[in-house]
Amino acid sequence: MRVGRGRPRPVLVRKHAVQEVVCRFARRRPLHFISHLDIVRTIERALRRANVPVAYTAGFNPRPRLSFATAIAVGMTSEAELMCLQLAEGMSAEAVQTALNQQLPEGLEVVSAWAVPTYKGKFPLGEVDTAEYDLDVDGFVEPESVEQCIAEFLCQEHHWIKRTSDKRTKELDLRPLVETIKVSECTPERVRLHLVARMSSQGGARPEEVLAVIGLADGQHRSTVHRTALYAKPQPTRAGQR
Repeated sequence: MRVGRGRPRPVLVRKHAVQEVVCRFARRRPLHFISHLDIVRTIERALRRANVPVAYTAGFNPRPRLSFATAIAVGMTSEAELMCLQLAEGMSAEAVQTALNQQLPEGLEVVSAWAVPTYKGKFPLGEVDTAEYDLDVDGFVEPESVEQCIAEFLCQEHHWIKRTSDKRTKELDLRPLVETIKVSECTPERVRLHLVARMSSQGGARPEEVLAVIGLADGQHRSTVHRTALYAKPQPTRAGQR
């Protein structure tokens, strides 16, 4: 009988979660052009340097047990991103926030953190389905024209657009995905819009598509997008937000 054939399997100890901490973090300049994957890697490194006792998955390639409510688009800033950390040892939410902020680079900051009970649910943050944005558009603006375009869009029952990806082009009804859009500030050189949009894993309203509908996504205007809030559907067993 031959023994030891092939590479031996490593023995890994699975660290079970004893506590969960939800963190709301901000992504600001100058890190607004890094990808969501880069954000995840940066936070994972910060957790290791901060000695936060994060639980790990089992297997050949154990990963920290952390989940994110949604990805943020490249170029967008935010004050409302959500992640959930599963801890293998007890640690207060305030201590997690302080330890992480000491290791995160400029542009990433944990704004608040709170502990939640540990469940076996699939969605520890809830099913996020709504987001709020502030859209700042620089360039020549006619206030009456912007207001009229917004009113015409909101009065429509449907507004079909074409969304093109690397693989295919599909049609999307944008109107049901926009709860509201309104002018917050407006001058002849600049306009600020407040957008409340639906979002899901199947696709949601993108701020740049809404700007195109009201005529503010051409070469004469420059826009910046800042996410201010995320909302989740109520869950029967747990809440994704305080």
